[in-house]
Amino acid sequence: MDIQTGVLFAFAAMICWGVGDFLIQRTVRKIGIVEGLAVIGIVGTVGLLPFVWNDLQIIFQPENASLLLGLGVVTFIAAMFNLYAYKIGKLSVVEFVLEIELPVTVILGIVFFPRNAFD
Repeated sequence: MDIQTGVLFAFAAMICWGVGDFLIQRTVRKIGIVEGLAVIGIVGTVGLLPFVWNDLQIIFQPENASLLLGLGVVTFIAAMFNLYAYKIGKLSVVEFVLEIELPVTVILGIVFFPRNAFD
């Protein structure tokens, strides 16, 4: 893939992400936070299930099930806060605040990972 194709795909992803956030905000304001999260979950499940159909038995192994359950609870709580922010705030302000998480994650990774962790 050449650089122009990569830039086009990145631009398309940016546009789709913005449209998705706009539609999520409209949905949350219209039907509610939990209902909006349920719609997102159902659409995601239907869309992604064919890609993981053959690996579903891995979910039911005890070590994987407990990890998925814990991460699912944390993700659910974070999504509730995100959708609540979409419901009460302006999209331009909420998106700016949510995008601060990437630099914070990079800084925390630099601080807490030892220098030779990936050698």
